[in-house]
Amino acid sequence: MFISIIVYLLMVFLIFWVYSGYVIMLYILIITGKRYEHKEEIEDYPYVSILVPCFNESSLAEEKVKNLLGLDYPKDKLEIIFLDGNSNDGTLELLQRNTANIKYIKIVQTGCQGKINQINYILPEIKSEIIVNTDMDTMLSKNILKELVNVFKTDKDISVVGANVIPESRLSFEREYWFLQNRIRFLESRAHSSSIVAAPCYAFRKGLIKTFPADCIADDIYISFYANTKGKKTKYVEKAIAYETRCPDRTMTLLQHKFRKGNAYIIELLRFVYLLAYMQPRWKFIFLTKFLQVVVIPWIIPFFIIGSISMILAGKALTSLVIFSFIFLFISSLIVHFILKRGRKESIGKVSHFPFSVFIITNAILLLDGLSFPFYRQTSSYDKVRS
Repeated sequence: MFISIIVYLLMVFLIFWVYSGYVIMLYILIITGKRYEHKEEIEDYPYVSILVPCFNESSLAEEKVKNLLGLDYPKDKLEIIFLDGNSNDGTLELLQRNTANIKYIKIVQTGCQGKINQINYILPEIKSEIIVNTDMDTMLSKNILKELVNVFKTDKDISVVGANVIPESRLSFEREYWFLQNRIRFLESRAHSSSIVAAPCYAFRKGLIKTFPADCIADDIYISFYANTKGKKTKYVEKAIAYETRCPDRTMTLLQHKFRKGNAYIIELLRFVYLLAYMQPRWKFIFLTKFLQVVVIPWIIPFFIIGSISMILAGKALTSLVIFSFIFLFISSLIVHFILKRGRKESIGKVSHFPFSVFIITNAILLLDGLSFPFYRQTSSYDKVRS
């Protein structure tokens, strides 16, 4: 019985740490540490290259070009490269028509499909100091490049900077999910380094990587893990806003999308876990927490629930322990709720006040990811979300 209690308390601690203790610790590090300094003016603008992989995006081509043309950044320090992967729906013709005679925009026919392959095709040829990856379905705020560049200017060790991605989704779950993820990445950034950036828009320094690995599925996760493991830093920027316009509008589509994301996350965690001993202490602390959250905890929660029921059935003394554990977890989650609520003004649309649904659905998907991982593999040849 003693061993059972110890195991149960260990499960309580792990659940507490992943969902509450981690956020509380980040918050403590922020309020007790050095305040992040943000440069307001750029004295010397670096050269920036924007890469836009695309395949059969005729419905978005004109809007994307118009959006990029409206960016507030010196045009003599900017190049935009559309990477077409053999589109056959008129995307190439639309891009050519809407970018004719614009010297800083190029259209490259890569002859290959898959986002990673398209980026790798051009990456060795890029000469700019800062490289920005953005998706066709992502509309960028006018000042986004200046905001991203500002962060690079504050610290030479900052190698990856992510935009604040806001989904234009009708599903409250998707909006709440992104809000929570963004808030945690902001906290990680201020405490030390963001665990990941988001694929719709992020930037990195030239020379950080030569190309992405051929088997890379999630470029946003890989490049963040790579930079952090190399002793560099990743930052997430609140004022650099990117709107994801193509979002799941049906629950089943959303669940399938999250399943693929979870599978990709596990792949990248396993790619870097063997380097744990070589990671700097603060990044090791963040990486281990993410490993627990994505790979371990979804398996622990079912056993925790079963263990709680068994202990209640075993007698009054153990029932008190279960009640105390649930009260402890509930109070700690309330503390986290109020920490995260401080940034609720940054989210859009109506969101729930206490997102139990996000917790339950996300962990169910991650558990399914874990069960199916030995049998399921995906590629970077992306299936676009249909709205």
